[in-house]
Amino acid sequence: MNYSSLFIPRVFSNISKEFVAKHFSTIGHIERIDFVNKTNESNESYNSVYIHFNCFYDNEDAYIVFDDIQKHGKHEYFYDDKWYWIVLPNTSKYSNTTGKPRQLIDLGKDNCINTKNNIDQDQYDDEDELMMQEIEEAMCNDDEIYTRYLSEMEQEINMLRYQVQYLIHTKIGSV
Repeated sequence: MNYSSLFIPRVFSNISKEFVAKHFSTIGHIERIDFVNKTNESNESYNSVYIHFNCFYDNEDAYIVFDDIQKHGKHEYFYDDKWYWIVLPNTSKYSNTTGKPRQLIDLGKDNCINTKNNIDQDQYDDEDELMMQEIEEAMCNDDEIYTRYLSEMEQEINMLRYQVQYLIHTKIGSV
């Protein structure tokens, strides 16, 4: 698997981004969802959907989707008893709007880490540090936001620890 987003060619126009996100959040951490409004030959409106991920989870839901895509070139995702979307890998050359190349490191069946190249790390660290100081100062004035922030950071740190342990165990341990 060498792509970081999925493509659904046709979604009814009454379907929201939140609805799509709810269904695909089980297979990976969603970075963003893009809807492209289109019209068919009968002048009926629909959307094409691009789902961009930061990483894919190593779970059964993700395995089913990506195994189907690898074996059959597509996956039929049933979001209701009789309604489904055809899910394809996004092969568009415009899938990364940041302008920076993306690299996906395969960690197993369907788990990956997204890394971004061509970043001046010193500049990033300085800007990031200033931004974090401003955020922390603002959060200190609101206990609920600060508590939620700490909880989310703890979850992120635990996910990174898991990914590093997995890398050490499977990639480095097999050398």
